[in-house]
Amino acid sequence: MIPMILGSGIPLFAGVRQRRPLELTGERQLGGGLVQLDYRPRG
Repeated sequence: MIPMILGSGIPLFAGVRQRRPLELTGERQLGGGLVQLDYRPRG
């Protein structure tokens, strides 16, 4: 999955009306310059 923040694409969460704060819990470098980021709801 490539986030929409990087450009245009299919919105995966278009029906979500309220944003939830997230906390970064992990990261991993993959091949080809990609990075996997893991998040969980904060709080």
